[in-house]
Amino acid sequence: MRKLLKKAACLFLAAAVMTAFLPEGFGLGFGGAETAQAASVKSISSASTLRKALTSAEGGSYKLTADIKGLTKAIVMRSKTKSLDLNGHTIKGNVGIDALITVEGGRLMISDSKGGGLVRNTGSRGAISVLGSTKTTVKISGGTFSSVYSCCDVTGGRLLISGGTFKSEKSCAVAGYSGLYSSEIQISGGSFTGYDALSVQGDLDLTVTGGTYKGSHADLAVYDTFKGKFDVDKSLFANIWDDTPAGHGVYETEFKRVPVTYTEGMTVSDADTLYSVYMHAKENLLPKLKIVTTEHLYEVLNVYSLKWGDSVSTQMNTAIEEDVAKIDVDFKYGTEYQVERLILNPAVKSNASAKAVKYYKKICSITKTATKGCKTKKEKVKGINKYIVRSYSYDYKYRKASYSFLGLLDNKKAVCQGFAGLFRLMCIRAGIETESIGGMATSGPGKTDFEPHMWNRSKIGSKWYYTDVTYNEGTGTNKFLLLSEKSFYGKGYHY
Repeated sequence: MRKLLKKAACLFLAAAVMTAFLPEGFGLGFGGAETAQAASVKSISSASTLRKALTSAEGGSYKLTADIKGLTKAIVMRSKTKSLDLNGHTIKGNVGIDALITVEGGRLMISDSKGGGLVRNTGSRGAISVLGSTKTTVKISGGTFSSVYSCCDVTGGRLLISGGTFKSEKSCAVAGYSGLYSSEIQISGGSFTGYDALSVQGDLDLTVTGGTYKGSHADLAVYDTFKGKFDVDKSLFANIWDDTPAGHGVYETEFKRVPVTYTEGMTVSDADTLYSVYMHAKENLLPKLKIVTTEHLYEVLNVYSLKWGDSVSTQMNTAIEEDVAKIDVDFKYGTEYQVERLILNPAVKSNASAKAVKYYKKICSITKTATKGCKTKKEKVKGINKYIVRSYSYDYKYRKASYSFLGLLDNKKAVCQGFAGLFRLMCIRAGIETESIGGMATSGPGKTDFEPHMWNRSKIGSKWYYTDVTYNEGTGTNKFLLLSEKSFYGKGYHY
């Protein structure tokens, strides 16, 4: 029994000594793998010494005591576990074929006890590459990793990140792919910046529970071949590009409108300002937008302008030199969009076409007629509904022009989109906040055949009231006028 107790005490002491030399936050475990076998921490002060330490078959704990310049490709092969403390120092190299440090079958832990440490590849590849085997494991808890292209990539093995900063100038901060062996990325902390802050594709498992992400294209990009485990806290990402078959290239994104004063040729330095300037130009019917920005923000505009430019067509001319992008965007606005903007903001009249101004004046005129003598907002809504029901009819021939409120103004006929669209604009002109709602509804009260349909809701006081002017026109009644949400949907004709 005394021998067993003595042996246990020795094992405990050895474990305590070993733990003292492991990077902070890693403990004894290495995801089931062996820990760094080090009786002492070895100092590294030159590129040759570092390369020798990383490429040897032996494990060990290493700490930089000087900045390292001119490191050539270092491959951590099938070795015992190694730990590397950047200790506030820099590792720089110019490697164009492989990453600066490639872990292929080995195990490597990287920390930065003093802070300020940097691993930088100025060549055409990344700082860290993880590949070659399911036993390949890299744990990173600190330091900054930067490169021109993909900063840190995984094509076989495990990448576990709990801290650190990852920056790519023209590609992904962290990228995961499937290779001959399965891949896994786990992120619980850190900062990630690049074209894609984080991107995954192929047969790869992704777990994200922490970190901050900023990508000029996407904070998280999930490409079409991705088919692995996806356990991600989406609230960490402001925008997500989902190109999987289920996502069909959908952006999950939100940009913030910020106060902006547009001047021709102005410099735009962040995505929110870019979005705000673009929307300012569109909403004010500006014929051209001229800005100077970065190549990354040009990529943002190139990708998102299709979404931002809904209802307008654009042509973009760009000159890029040394990360400076000079962008000219020419806008072309349809008549329907121009009329809507005039109703919302008559001050843009000088930028609108004569045809759009003519329709705008027509809507102003019929709204004045419809609301004559009305004192309250409810009375005005009733007056507008009555005017539309009595003046226009449903187009059962479904002509192309009838899918717009312009069809009512030109031909006195339209389908539900036209009725709802004109009702909305007349209400807004009368000072009543009103929206159009697209959904499914029966072809009329009492019917059971659901089909695409459009109706409205208007805000009066603090409450929303629902109106289906198309139903009212078809039935010659006001049964679907200014109903509460519960009453409107409770009839069972709309959803």
